[in-house]
Amino acid sequence: LNSLNFIALSNNKLKGSFPKGLTKLVNLQYFIMDDNPMFMPLPSDFGMLVKLQELRLANSGYSGSIPSSFSQLINLTTLSLEKNRLTGEIPAGFSSLSHIYHLNLSRNFLEGAVPFNASFLRRLGRNLDLSGNPGLCLDPNEAYGLRTDINACGDHKSYSFAQPAKKSQATCMFCSS
Repeated sequence: LNSLNFIALSNNKLKGSFPKGLTKLVNLQYFIMDDNPMFMPLPSDFGMLVKLQELRLANSGYSGSIPSSFSQLINLTTLSLEKNRLTGEIPAGFSSLSHIYHLNLSRNFLEGAVPFNASFLRRLGRNLDLSGNPGLCLDPNEAYGLRTDINACGDHKSYSFAQPAKKSQATCMFCSS
């Protein structure tokens, strides 16, 4: 198994945990395991597979945060984690993944400021999909001139107003007294 460099296990109804020894696959470059009902947190062990170029774990019910160890995947060109149940923030270290050209984190429950600068965002262009994460926002300085489905941080598109208990308690900001 030491020389194994490609694993494709998509659509096999695999579930449960990964076998121990995942980290021993030191020459693994491609790990493709989309569409399996895993329903578990993403294993941080993937971050130790530094030769990985493509990691695809979409539509498999992964939960919890994206391990910060994924930022150590310096040879990664493709990361596909869409349609899972991932929460928390995108690891700040993702912005240093200099070889990545396809990043899909869409349709999760990610939140917070996207940690990518304008240069990173332009480099990925349409190969970056963060849609379907209503809690994500972009730094307004980085978002300027870019077309994304993500709101700028501090840009609230919808507002809710509390109804006063009694009509006599209502105030009018635009009425003259």
